Amino acid sequence: MMLESFRIAREHDVVHLTLEVRVGNDAALGMYRKFGFAPAGVRRGYYPDNQEDALVMWAQDIGSMDMMARTEHIAADVRKTNSSKEWRS
Repeated sequence: MMLESFRIAREHDVVHLTLEVRVGNDAALGMYRKFGFAPAGVRRGYYPDNQEDALVMWAQDIGSMDMMARTEHIAADVRKTNSSKEWRS
């Protein structure tokens, strides 16, 4: 889904992406960092269910060669993983 979001954003000439993530969601934080998102701020008490803070993250210059290479590397890893799963089925 994140790869598709980057693709669509680039098609529409979007330059930067932003998101909020629970500060305690380590798995999501790791994935977003892998995509080049970096912390930019905190929204205190953002989540109403438990008042957990949200970390605001930005991916800058998503059309740059560096970011294109980053997302292509991730896409290749996904294709490799999916191919491996199909082979084992």
